Amino acid sequence: MPDGVHLAGDLHLPSRVHDGVRVPTLLQRTPYDRADPHETQVMTSLPIPRALDAGFAVLIVDVRGRHGSEGDFTPFAHEVADGRAVLAWVRAQPWSDAHVVGYGPSYVGAVQFLPPGAGGYDAILPAFTSADPQRRWARRGGAGNLGFLLLWALEALAPHDLDRRGVPVGDPRRVLLEQVLADPERALDRLPVLDPALDPALESLAPWLGTWPEPEQERPAADAAPVPALHTAGLHDVFLDDSLATWTAMRAGAAGERQRLVIGPWSHANRGEWQGRIRHGGGASAAAIDLAGRQLAFATAVLAGHAPAGPPVVHFVTGRDGWCTASDWPPPGADLVLHLDGGRLAASPGAAASRSFTADPGDPVPTCGGPTFLPGMAVGRHAGPHDQREIEDRDDVLVLRGDPLTQALAVVGMVRAELWCSSEAVDLDWALRLVDIDPDGVPLGVVDGIRRVVQQPGVMRVRVEIGQVSHEFGPGHRIGLQVAGSAHPRFDRVTHTGADPWRTPLAAMRPAVQTLHTGGVHPSRLILPVPHRLHPLEETP
Repeated sequence: MPDGVHLAGDLHLPSRVHDGVRVPTLLQRTPYDRADPHETQVMTSLPIPRALDAGFAVLIVDVRGRHGSEGDFTPFAHEVADGRAVLAWVRAQPWSDAHVVGYGPSYVGAVQFLPPGAGGYDAILPAFTSADPQRRWARRGGAGNLGFLLLWALEALAPHDLDRRGVPVGDPRRVLLEQVLADPERALDRLPVLDPALDPALESLAPWLGTWPEPEQERPAADAAPVPALHTAGLHDVFLDDSLATWTAMRAGAAGERQRLVIGPWSHANRGEWQGRIRHGGGASAAAIDLAGRQLAFATAVLAGHAPAGPPVVHFVTGRDGWCTASDWPPPGADLVLHLDGGRLAASPGAAASRSFTADPGDPVPTCGGPTFLPGMAVGRHAGPHDQREIEDRDDVLVLRGDPLTQALAVVGMVRAELWCSSEAVDLDWALRLVDIDPDGVPLGVVDGIRRVVQQPGVMRVRVEIGQVSHEFGPGHRIGLQVAGSAHPRFDRVTHTGADPWRTPLAAMRPAVQTLHTGGVHPSRLILPVPHRLHPLEETP
C-alpha cells in the first residue's frame, strides 16, 4: 500500500494464462479471512472453480488489519486508498487484461463502491450490502441497529482481533467474548450496552464501536460510480432496503441501462429455500436460479461491451412462492391505502378514535422474525416469516386486521405508514410489522420497520418506512398490521428521556404511554404498493 503496509492475497489463475492469454479478474477484498471457503465461496454463491472455468482470474485479499494483512482495522477507514492500490496492482500484472470485477456480499460488497470513478472497477456484483454503510449500517429509521452492530463486532470481527493483538487466555476481554459467543442473547440484553466505567472489556473488543461511523470517513456515492452492476438482495436480509436504495441511485445514473437486480427470498447468510418457519419451494434457492451463472454471464457481457442479457429485475414473490420479472423496481403500479380504524384496516377512514399502550424499556417487544442479523444466520433461524401470535397477545402491541381477501393481492415495493401519535415521552419508537393472516387465523410476519422520533407538543404525524416487500396475500387471507413501541434486540431500546440508549442504565429509562390517533382529522393509514400485474420469470415485462 502507499504507506508501506502489505496486504495478503490468494490468486487463482485459469489455465489459459499459461498460453499467454490475458484475462479479467474477479476481486474480493474481505475482512473475514481469504482462506475460509465458506466466506469466500459459499457466501458469495460463486465457487472459485466455476469462475476459473469461465475464464476469470480470482484474487481474494484480506483487508488492512485482518488475518494475513498488516496494519490496523477500522471499518471502511482505509478502503478508498487501499482499494485503489489493489486495483492498480492487478492491472499491472502480466496475466491481467486490465479489467477488474468486484464481487461478494456484505462488507465485501460495500467496498466495491470504493473507490468510485476513475481507477475503479469495470463492473461490480454487490450482494446483501449498501453503498453507504457508514451511515446506513449504524441506524435504521433513527433507531440503533443493535443486533447487527453488536453481533457483527463480537462474532465476526473480535475473535481474530484478540488473537492478532496477542490477548492472553483469562484476560477480561477473552472471558467476555466467550460469554457473548456462548449466550449472545444475554449480551444483547445488557444495559448499558457500552459503559467503560462499568465494564471496559466490551468496548475494548471493538474500539471503534462507540464512535463509528466517524464523520470524517469518506463515504461512497453510488450515483457517482457509473459502473455496470448486478445487485443481489434478499427479502429477509437486514440490508434489503440499502441494496434497493443503491439500485435506485445507480439505475438513475450514467450506467443505468447496465444495472440488473436479483431479489431472492433469502436472509443475510442463508441462500436456501427455508427461511424462518417457511419453505419457499425447491426453486427458491440461489442454486436453483443459478445465481453464480447469472453473475458470470453479466460480467462477461459487460466486459465485452455488450448489454447484459435478461430483464432488469428478477424477484421472488413470497406467498405465491415463484420468480417474477419487472422492468424496474418497484414495478409499475398504484398505492392501496388502508385506514386504521380501531382494530380494523378499512378502505375509508372511520370516526375519530384513539388507542394507547405502555412501552416499557424493561420489557421491550421481542424481535420475532423479519430481516435480522440475530444468531442462527446460516440457517435463517431468527429471520424471515415467523408466527406472530405470542407477539400479538402482548398488552403493548396494537393489532389491526383487514377483511378476508376475495382474490390474491400482490404487494411489491416499499410499505409505508402515516401515523398520528401523541405521548408524554421525550423520544419514542414506533415499530410496525406487516402481517399475512391465513384462513386459520395464523399471523406470519412479512416485513417490519421502525421510526424513532422526538415527540412534539400535541398530536404529531409520523411517517414510517416499514420496509421493502415482494409478497402475495392469497384469497381468504387477511392483511394485518402490528403497532408497538419497541423491537428488541434488532433495535436498541429508546430511553424515553432523550438520553443515549447505549450508555444509559435501565434505572434511568422510563416507561411511556403512546397513543395512536385514527379517523377524523387524524387519518392514520397503511400504504401498500400494488403492481399492475406480475410477470412470471418466463415472460418479458
